[in-house]
Amino acid sequence: MRHVAILLVLILGVPACRPSAEPEELAADQLGQTELADRGPEEATAAAAIGPSASPTPLATATPNPPSPTAQLVTTQVSTADPSDSARLLRGRTVAPAPPGSTVPTSILFVSTRDGVPDLYRMSEDGTGQVRLTQNGRNNDWPSWSPDGQQIGFLSSEVGGDRALAPTHLYVMNADGTGSVDITPHLDQLVESLAWSPEGQRLALVANPAPEEGAFAGTNVFVVNRDGSGLAQISHMEIGSVGCWSPTWSPDGSRLAYVCRALMSVGIVIASADGAETWGMDYWGQINRVFWLPSGDQVGFTDGVCGRVGVISAEFLLTNGASSPGPWPCLDQDFEALEANLDSPYRVVWSPQLDTLFAVQTAESIQIVDLARYAITVAALRSDPLSGPPSWSPDGSHLAFAAEGGNDSEIFVLDLMSQAVVQLTDNDVEDLMPAWQP
Repeated sequence: MRHVAILLVLILGVPACRPSAEPEELAADQLGQTELADRGPEEATAAAAIGPSASPTPLATATPNPPSPTAQLVTTQVSTADPSDSARLLRGRTVAPAPPGSTVPTSILFVSTRDGVPDLYRMSEDGTGQVRLTQNGRNNDWPSWSPDGQQIGFLSSEVGGDRALAPTHLYVMNADGTGSVDITPHLDQLVESLAWSPEGQRLALVANPAPEEGAFAGTNVFVVNRDGSGLAQISHMEIGSVGCWSPTWSPDGSRLAYVCRALMSVGIVIASADGAETWGMDYWGQINRVFWLPSGDQVGFTDGVCGRVGVISAEFLLTNGASSPGPWPCLDQDFEALEANLDSPYRVVWSPQLDTLFAVQTAESIQIVDLARYAITVAALRSDPLSGPPSWSPDGSHLAFAAEGGNDSEIFVLDLMSQAVVQLTDNDVEDLMPAWQP
């Protein structure tokens, strides 16, 4: 394993950006999954175990040996301009301090096609000890750790046929790859995304009842217990509407925020975790995704009135709902001051620790926006929009991401302190969708 230390170069001047793509454009991924939400039955029976997957098998090339890299540039820019009101607002929000870091090394999950079909693999933070976790003869992708780091949720579909139309199920397995269980066995829909609740006992998912309808499938948000019981439909959009998608949990696990779109309007919705109560705000335009920020005070969003990224008070959404057009605080002024090139920001991932820190993945780079220091760090590696979102380390000091590593996608890690980029995988197939263990 060779670490690639990248010289810190201070620059000023990165091109401006344009608004991000429509949700249906953002949704399509390399392995046939999407990020739009779903619609499903009102009730479902308990999950059916399909039996544990085979014991994980270490790969023959357990210790990768990355090639000599091409020129890879990491730069940091610090702005002397005045921050926007939105940036000041986020600076004033406090987040409970993180517990002392564990001395136990964590793992990074990723998806690889090295054994013929997309399967889940696990490796150490330095890329060693790569182990295959799923060996069930299905397409397996979109891995997500439970908050305690003991279980893994992922999406799985049958091999063959059109993956964009085939039913996809949500599975949960142990961290070592054993005990794989289909927790949506009777939801005969295309499951498109998943999100663990903060306490790790529930998962929100997005399912598509009519993928052949394209953008007008009427997708909806569901919540299910980690054992497959208690499947509940939270949103209720009909086929013919775009539907609901992008569920994100409040830090206390009591509520969900998500996006819903009818034919001519779109809105952010906040619902109680059981769907019994909802608060919504309409916006005439487009919103692609929402994110509940770590403090719980703000909900972030991409596209829409801001064109790229903005934030809105969760309390405002709860107390005003659709009765007021509301403020839509944008961070565009900050991006201009930082001269940030956020062309087509198809992935935005907030730090697990700070309201003021988030990563933006574009077609040409990974960018980390730090509104507290009023700085932006740019890793100029080409990143494929189909390779899954970046993933923060638990303490927010590193970022794992998939980027072009020759003619295919490889997994890299950026150290924000040293500004070193480390390549963790090296082969002739696709390695993508990294997920850092909590």
